[in-house]
Amino acid sequence: MTTSDSNDSYFDSGGRRPPASRIPRMRRRTLACLCCTALAAGTVGLAAGHSGGGNRPGQQAVPASSSPTCANAGKAVDRPVAVKANLLPPGTVLTSSKDLGDGRTLVGGIVPSDFRNAVLFFVRKLPAAGYVNGAGDAEMDEAEALFTGDGVSGKWKVNGILNCPGAVTLAVFVKR
Repeated sequence: MTTSDSNDSYFDSGGRRPPASRIPRMRRRTLACLCCTALAAGTVGLAAGHSGGGNRPGQQAVPASSSPTCANAGKAVDRPVAVKANLLPPGTVLTSSKDLGDGRTLVGGIVPSDFRNAVLFFVRKLPAAGYVNGAGDAEMDEAEALFTGDGVSGKWKVNGILNCPGAVTLAVFVKR
């Protein structure tokens, strides 16, 4: 077996993948990010397929977004009343909505913003609207935190979209 000494290739001359120790760390992170993004997109797509999207009682429409095409926003769904508009960054297009029962609602969508500004919305605007951010975590292209306020508790999560700097994915869980 002849392996390539170049850090520019994941595979040896026989088309086999080298051991993880031979893959540069940054490449492993990129690969992991790509896999997580694909998994998240599949989950949002699955939820969108189950959520419908017609005008049902108890839901309010969110206008179409100017998200870049690289975001692959898909078909927009209405914002459920349980998810107050002030919990969503401006221009957010919801692509999935799921009533989980017992006053719990999960929505997912696309925010036409770069990662930093989307996170800053939750760090600055949520408290200004009367919410309190709780325990959270942030990484290079993912940030999340618990929140409470206005009669609800929940969690928000923002993920960067690989090769799409003008949009991020968003998931918001709310419990009344």
